[in-house]
Parts: sequence; structure tokens; C-alpha cells
Amino acid sequence: MMMSKNMPMAANDDAELVCESLAGNRDAFEQIVERHQSLICSLAYSATGSLSQSEDIAQETFITAWKDLSTLREPAKLRPWLCSIVRCLIWKNFQRRQREPIHRAEPLDEISTVISTEPLPVEQTISREEENILWRSLERIPEIYREPLVLYYREHQSIKSVATDLELSEDAVKQRLSRGRKLLQEQVLAFVEGTLERTNPGKSFTLGVIAALPFLATSAKAATASATATKGGTTLKLLLMTKTTKTIIGAAIVLAALTTTPVAIHYYWVNASKITSIHIHGEICAYPVDNFGGIAPNQDFVSIDLWKEFGANGKWRVEKPGRVAVMDGQSTVLYIKPANLGVKVPGPSPSAFDTDWLQRMANFSGNLTNLIRNARRNRWNVERTNSMGESVVIIRTKFNAPANDYGRNTFIDASDTRQVYRFDARTKRLKSAEIYVLDGTSDELIFRTDEIAYNQATNALMYHLDLPADVCWYQEPQKLPDNQKYASMTAPEAVAAFFEACSNRDWDEAAKFDSPITPRDKEYLGGLQLVSLGQPIASKSYAGVFVPYEIKLQETWFIRVSNVNPAKRWVLLGTCDDQLRPADDFKWSGTPEILTNNDVYAQMSAVDAVKAYFDAQARLDWVEMRKFTSQYDVDTTRSQAEAAQKTGIDPATTMPIFQSGQAFWSDKESAWFVKCQVTQFRKWNLAVRNDNAAKRWQVDGGL
Repeated sequence: MMMSKNMPMAANDDAELVCESLAGNRDAFEQIVERHQSLICSLAYSATGSLSQSEDIAQETFITAWKDLSTLREPAKLRPWLCSIVRCLIWKNFQRRQREPIHRAEPLDEISTVISTEPLPVEQTISREEENILWRSLERIPEIYREPLVLYYREHQSIKSVATDLELSEDAVKQRLSRGRKLLQEQVLAFVEGTLERTNPGKSFTLGVIAALPFLATSAKAATASATATKGGTTLKLLLMTKTTKTIIGAAIVLAALTTTPVAIHYYWVNASKITSIHIHGEICAYPVDNFGGIAPNQDFVSIDLWKEFGANGKWRVEKPGRVAVMDGQSTVLYIKPANLGVKVPGPSPSAFDTDWLQRMANFSGNLTNLIRNARRNRWNVERTNSMGESVVIIRTKFNAPANDYGRNTFIDASDTRQVYRFDARTKRLKSAEIYVLDGTSDELIFRTDEIAYNQATNALMYHLDLPADVCWYQEPQKLPDNQKYASMTAPEAVAAFFEACSNRDWDEAAKFDSPITPRDKEYLGGLQLVSLGQPIASKSYAGVFVPYEIKLQETWFIRVSNVNPAKRWVLLGTCDDQLRPADDFKWSGTPEILTNNDVYAQMSAVDAVKAYFDAQARLDWVEMRKFTSQYDVDTTRSQAEAAQKTGIDPATTMPIFQSGQAFWSDKESAWFVKCQVTQFRKWNLAVRNDNAAKRWQVDGGL
């Protein structure tokens, strides 16, 4: 039944307007359009640089929303849902047009001679020349500053409105506006301010959307379901946590992706008529279970793969040994294998979970020009040469932060790098890529491609994740009944409370700081002792802070051992979980050598050999340690110890201490195991952030 047009609805919130719209009330949906059209048009304009295109995309966004409104499970999250639709449409539009939004803009020094000639339709009362110059002025500004500028002058210079639309604090908006204005040349600042104000969509845009809406037959059941949907926060923090029990140094810092916060995205595309898919196989210097953008120049190379399909229903998959992320065209999912942890983003995402650096490489694959334009837009140094049938582009990126910034050189995008791209001169396709980190003295290779393949047939299962039935899913922090108690905590206070809850095995309390608490977390962190906490450390690369900590852990380890070798002595093959399933493989490449004094070691029991292994490790005696384990295990442990020294940590204090053990035979596994108690002192920095709806500090990495 249609609702009365005279029904007052101005004060209704988004959830109520959605419910009324589902019941067929176009007046309610008109209020939705009026409420969000400035935001949606501005996001589209920031990405396209064209006023007409941006309004076309914005109109299509609202029409799509009207058609699909019954699929919105949480009406209170209307704004981020609309933002996800407009991003998807921007992506499809760019794929279709196959060109970057660069316009025929006049030089900035000719602004004073601009004369309005042909007016734009309806309310866009600026000339074509003004529009071109406007975008030429704005496109040089990074998206993070351009968006607030566009919205600020379209929202009648209201910082509060911009903060609400972009889900930022008012202080953050003020800082970004200040930085954006500084990046604009003084001679064009006044021009940009006045012109943007005149381009804000008005009532005619709203009426145009409503007039274009199809009539929908919305069931009462759908309306009821929508009205009773849960009202949650609008920001989904994507937890990229690494939790392992056999590393001296915990995995490096983790960056979270705020995919539902309205952030316009640059899309660079390939020639879809020539390239339909790409597979990039490469290697990255990183911990195997660390996130996709994390690097550790002192570590071994591990494999990383990207499979990507282009087109309207684009899909992608990124995988490395410890984690896999898949975007199947409908949703985006991350699975962290060691922690059995899943994170899901409702809707498609072009580059979630810190994969954007690799996605950019794929999107540049067929368009060398876009690669160069992107580099110049960021004011990076670009060199280009042509020889032997190749076009070689070398880009030197800058991480604009102090030399001692904590996050420097821990992520590709938080490093000064030299990136080398080689294109086939005939096909224009990317042939190879290398990324070097510049530490002031030398260039250290941290990523290289081994193979780039185009237009390969892909099994449909490639973009499907078959996850374990017991996978633990990340949940966005919600406000608690006593939320203020936790929201008022400082970062160190929250970290201390989290460790105290783990010490007491109070997992309900621990989950208020780290959700979900997995079975592995309980085994690893239960009963820990907090030794000390330090002062928080900030970094430009991270939205939260890092809190230095030292904890004492007591763990039960199951170590697989064998003496079936020519030397007849017990050696360690790897660690297992409590079900005796392999956890860490020590990767023997040969058989244990026969030592000069081999008889001394051959007389040791399995438990004695394990104890001697830990004793040698604690002394950093790599020669003695090698008598009980593989060269791979020695090299890995030594590199981790060196990494600890670089951060000011004495590696000897982080080595596990053997306390007691018992050897047993497993008929099921046909192998010997040593069950032992191990004590470890862990020093590292816990990454925590509070940019969530509940405003509570949440553990984000560093365990």
C-alpha cells in the first residue's frame, strides 16, 4: 500500500526511509537521494573528473539502489552500501571507456582569460573551459585530500557535514582540507572554491532520479525483513592478524582496510579488447604468513600469485603460503590459514586486504601510459628507455615520513622503492616487474615476477574458497552495555587489560579487545604473564599505534623426531599441533651428516636431543644447533635473530627455553614425537587501533 505523500519524514533516519521505500513510498526514496546525492556525486566526480559522467554514474547508483533495496540487510548501513554501488559502477565505467579521466584542460596560467561560452545543463552553471580547468587543478591532489575539498565546497563549507559523509573526525577533515588547499596553487584556489560550489547537484538532479525509477512490486515480507534488520556500525575493520607459535619475531605490522568508509578509488584499466585475464606469479621477501603487502628484506622469498579477470564481472584471487583472498564478483573474502580466521567484505572490492600494490601492477599490464601518469601524479621520479624490443620504465617512489618512522620498510607502500617494469614494445604488455627497497646505502630486491600470463582459461573454482566448517569469522566491534569504560582507555591500558584477560583465561573479556578469540589463541595466550609495556609508537603507515610489550608464555610443543638415518642420532623434523598434524616443517634437503664425534650424539635419547637443540638455540650457537636440525631451520632462526637485533631486541632473551619432555610413539603417524613444555619471553609491538564504531582499542597485529 502506498504511503501518504503528506506524511512528515524529514526527521526519519536512513533505516526508516529504507523501510518506507521498500513499501513503495517514492517520497521516502526521494529523501534518500536528497540526503546522499552530494556524497555520491562527489565520489564519482573525484574518480572521473567529469561533471556529466559523475552525475550519470550517481543517477545509475540510485536507480540500482532502488531496484536492489530489498537486498540491503542492515538499513542503517545505507550510506556505505550506496558507496559500494557507486565504486562498482565507476569501475565498470572505466573498464568500458578504456581510458583515463584526463580532459582537454587549459593551462593553469590562463585562468584569468577564461570566458564562459556554452553553459552546462540545468544547475551546472560553469563553462566547459571552467570545468576542464577545475579538474586540471584538482587531479594533481591525492584522493585523500581531493574528496574532502570537493565535498566541503559542495556542502556549503560545513566541516561537520564532510566529517559525517566521510566518517571522519572533524579534526581529520580540517587537517585534510588544510593540506589540500596548500597543494593547490594560490592563483587557482579561489577559482576552485567558487566553481565547486556551483556544481553541487540540486533539486533537479533529485527529481531526475525519481522520474527515472522503475515501479517495483515490493512485498510486505521484504519490507518487514528490512525493518527488523540489525542496525550496526558503518565501518568494517578488516583484521589481518598473524598468529603463530613458532616464530622468534612475530609477524610484522598489519594494515587494515576500511572498505566501507567512503573513499574514492583510482582505477587504472587495461585494453579489455586485448586482455581479458592475467596471472602474475612472483616472489616477495616476507614472512610466509604475513599480509600481502608486508615485507621483511632479511627473510627468504616466498611465492605470491594474482589471478585477475577484467570486464564488468571482474574477479580476482591473491594467494601466498599463509593466506588467500578472493573476490568472486559478489563478495570479498580473506582466509588466514594458520589462525583459521576468515574476514568477509559484503560486496566486490577492487583491491582489499592490502593487495592494492599488486592489483595496480595487473591493471597497468596493458597500458604503459597509465603507469607513467600515475607515477607523475604522485610526483615520483620516472625514467623510460627503449631497447631490444622492450620499453623499460623505472619509477622511484617516496614514503614521505621521517627516516626513523617505525613503519618504514615494513610494507611496500611504506618504503622508498625503485620499481622496474618491462613492457613488450610491440604488444605493450607487461613482461616483468621488480621492486627494490632503498635503505640509503643499497637497493635490496624485495619483489620479482617469475611469470606473467595473459588470457589463460581459468577454472571457475579459482574464485571460490572452500573454507573449513570451523573457520572463525572476524566481527566488527559493536558498542557494549558498558562501552564507555573501554572507549575511555588509553592504548596501553587496553593492551594491559587484554593481556590480563588472557592471563586469567577470561576469553569473554579478551574478546572485547580481539575478536574472534580462536582455539589457537586460547592455547597460545592462555596463562601468559605480562612482564612490561612501553609507550605507544605512531607511524605514518598505520592508522593506530604500536605498544611495545614483553610477555612470558608457557606452551606445550609436539616435536617430530627420528633417528632413522646413517648417523643413527635423533634429529628434529618439525613441530606439530596437539593432533600431531604438521605445523612447521624444518625442510630437510638431505640426511644428517656423520659427525667426527658422532657416537656422543648417537647415544643421546630423543628427549636429550631436543633439549640440546633448545640449549644451542638459546646460546645462538648455530654450529651446535645444526647437529640436531636442518640447515633451513638454522638459517630461518638466525635471520629472525638478526631481525630482532635490528629492532634493538636481544635475540637470546626471545629464544624458547626447554623445561621438560616425554618421547612417545604414534602408531597412527608411524613416527616418534617429543611432547615438551617450553617457556618463551616475547618482545614485540602490539598494533592496536580504535577507528571503529565502538571506539574501543582493538588488537590488529603483532602477536
